[in-house]
Amino acid sequence: GKGEISLSCFKEALVANSDNHPMTDLEIEAIFNGLKVRNTDLSIRWHEFIAACLSQCHIDDRNVKLAFDRIDNEHKGFITLKDLKSAMDFYGSDSRYDLQKLWINN
Repeated sequence: GKGEISLSCFKEALVANSDNHPMTDLEIEAIFNGLKVRNTDLSIRWHEFIAACLSQCHIDDRNVKLAFDRIDNEHKGFITLKDLKSAMDFYGSDSRYDLQKLWINN
């Protein structure tokens, strides 16, 4: 996939997995619209979905700092595209094109 989900696919997934708690189209659309970053977007990108999920979780600041420091291994205080590529290489990812596209589009 492209790392995105459209409203129709989102509805399909929620309807298929809500046997005991059916939702109306308006409820599903409200959730979908709440996850989008821009009102003009016709889909939700994977990083928007993760950000929305994380915003609802208790995250220990120490773990965020540890993760940040692992990516910013030169301790510059910010993360560059080069840092992200290095981290992805280290953890065995080969999706550099997707990362660069994400970096440029956001």
